Amino acid sequence: MKGFEAKKNGNVLKFNSDSEGISKFIREIEEIHINLEYKPKDFLILMEPTGGHFSYLIMRVLLDRGYHLYQVENKAVKDFRERQ
Repeated sequence: MKGFEAKKNGNVLKFNSDSEGISKFIREIEEIHINLEYKPKDFLILMEPTGGHFSYLIMRVLLDRGYHLYQVENKAVKDFRERQ
């Protein structure tokens, strides 16, 4: 099963691309809200467009919670990863 990643304190967190994975991702973000008193507008969320149901679902969940999302081209993400 494919998934997605997020970084927290420099560590990479991996989540499955299903409803359970999305729920775990949201719980991680909410934990940051509580512990660091961040608001949705304080996050920078970049997404690679997958063109499928999963990307729409995660986008909808995050937008409904007030996050700002930016879609980046797959090549741009690949280039960025290679430079890091």
